[in-house]
Amino acid sequence: MVGGVRGELRAGGSARSRLTSLTLTLTALVGGWSLLGSEIAEAARAQAGLSPTAHGLLGLDAVAGHLALLALWQTRRRQLRPSHVAPALLLTAVSSFAVAPALIWLAVLREPARRIRTVAGAAVALGMTAHELVVRSWIFGAATTLGPTLGVALASLVATGAAVAVGSFVASRRAQLEAAVARAHLAERSRIAREMHDSLAHRLSIVALHAGAMATRPDLPRETHAESSRVVHRTVHQALEELRSTLGSLRASGGAESLEAPGLSDLPMLIAEARLHGQVSVSDQGGFLTPTSPVGPVVGGQLYRIIQETLTNARKHAPRAPVEITVRDAGDGELFLEVTNPLSSSLERSGGTSGQGYGLIGMSERAKSLGGTLSAGPHTGRFVVLATLPTTERRVERP
Repeated sequence: MVGGVRGELRAGGSARSRLTSLTLTLTALVGGWSLLGSEIAEAARAQAGLSPTAHGLLGLDAVAGHLALLALWQTRRRQLRPSHVAPALLLTAVSSFAVAPALIWLAVLREPARRIRTVAGAAVALGMTAHELVVRSWIFGAATTLGPTLGVALASLVATGAAVAVGSFVASRRAQLEAAVARAHLAERSRIAREMHDSLAHRLSIVALHAGAMATRPDLPRETHAESSRVVHRTVHQALEELRSTLGSLRASGGAESLEAPGLSDLPMLIAEARLHGQVSVSDQGGFLTPTSPVGPVVGGQLYRIIQETLTNARKHAPRAPVEITVRDAGDGELFLEVTNPLSSSLERSGGTSGQGYGLIGMSERAKSLGGTLSAGPHTGRFVVLATLPTTERRVERP
């Protein structure tokens, strides 16, 4: 199903691209033949019969114009190169037909930098002026007067200047949009990675705790060993279900936006599960974790993930150590969260740091996304996480 949708999107984009190419080509073709036809009509009026030289030059004009049309078709979606400047100058110098494809070419090429596009535009303007001064005098059999030459030169500068300006603006906007899309993709990938880390790390930390106990304590009673085995089996199954659900949501047409985020209503189950695997105490001094909580759904989801990650880290680095969770009113529409647990001996030796700290980075990003703050680190023999969060979502201005 998803493959079909993607195929339809690709097909739609390809169809629009072909339609755009056809439109540009037809526009250049009509414009080129109009310019060449005007020159032929003017030459016919000026002379009783066109000379062999005029016939040859007009034929060369048509050939060069169609070559410019082919070049437009081949290079319209590419970036400008210095090697494009000389052909643009040559084609517009020998062909009035080539002017229309050249101007469209300047306006549609994918080149955000103005310098090389301006150089190419100057080459086209110079070629148009050279055509007026040299080629037209050969076609008409007489030198071109100063007035029409200056008029053509001015018109050439205006036309190429407009094409360069339009092309530079469109290319710059395209580059900005592509950069914005790239940033959005990176942010979404980071969000998905953070969600999967928080969810799976929580489950796997439980597995590691019980598996480690079974591996290091062969003297455990049979009932305790059997219960730990059941916990490992159940938790692995839950982790696989969550992973399957996450990947299924990503493959669905709704994408990552369809991921079901946990909230405050899921906190009682999280706390109860933590109490099964260690001692956890919760002090809710403002009713923030109750069904009548003033905390909004977005903040509630981030608060859940922060508490979940602190429990995961405590279970990973200080197994079965008591964890104390305190939530209280900080005033001005904010809440204060404090989670502490004793440092393990290994963490004390390392200064309270272990591993890459992706979980701590994720918690900090969650708090920052709400306009809050979060700090974490060792303090007087304990690992302390302190966070201040708004009770309702705020608009955060990104740099």
